[in-house]
Amino acid sequence: GAGDAAGARAAAVRAAAVFTQFKSADSQWQALALAGVAARRAGDMEAARDYISRATSALAEYQQILGAEAANYLSRPDVQWLRGELDGSVASATH
Repeated sequence: GAGDAAGARAAAVRAAAVFTQFKSADSQWQALALAGVAARRAGDMEAARDYISRATSALAEYQQILGAEAANYLSRPDVQWLRGELDGSVASATH
């Protein structure tokens, strides 16, 4: 329910802050994406848009870091799933 989504969102936001501090770009975008998904599920579309925007930016930065390896990274099933959640969140948050 909404309580689960709120707890998940809080945990993901805390994780994103830790990963930002330690410059773990991979984990940072994923934590922000999960915070966006959780915010969407809790009905907080404004926060969802913010987290998703930040996750998209963090992912783009990580792709720059990866360079030629970005295609391999983006083909991972876990990454594809989370990117799909991001796309779904953007669509849901903007309508």
